[in-house]
Amino acid sequence: MSRVLLLAAILLLVCTPLACSGTSTAHTATVKTLGAFEIYGDGATLKGELVNLGGSTKAEVWFRVKAPSGWDETTKQTLTAPGEFSYRLTNLDQQFTYTFEAWAKGDNSRDEGHGDPVSFNIADIIG
Repeated sequence: MSRVLLLAAILLLVCTPLACSGTSTAHTATVKTLGAFEIYGDGATLKGELVNLGGSTKAEVWFRVKAPSGWDETTKQTLTAPGEFSYRLTNLDQQFTYTFEAWAKGDNSRDEGHGDPVSFNIADIIG
C-alpha cells in the first residue's frame, strides 16, 4: 500500500495534466505583423505572415485594428501552410494613427498568438 502511495505521489510531481492524459500539448501558431502597404486615398492593405502552424493542420489568421471607435477585428482567413496574408481597410480617417496586430489560432490550440503592433497614419505617408 505504501508503495502505491509513493508511486502516486511521484506521478503527481512529475506529470502535468496534459502529459499524463495521453493528449499531446499543442503549440500556438506563430505570426508576424509585416506592416501597412498600398496606402493611398482612404485605404491601406495590412499584411501579416503565418510563420508556422504550431503543430496544427490549419490556422485562422486575422488582424486586430485600433480605429477611432476602438479595437476591432477583421474577417478571419484560414491558412493550411505558412505564408503571407492581407486585409484591405477602407474609409480610413486621414488624421488618425491606426495600430494593428496580426493574430493566429491553430486548430489544435486553445491559445491565440499575435505579432508585434504596427502603427501608421495616412496623412503622414501621403503628404
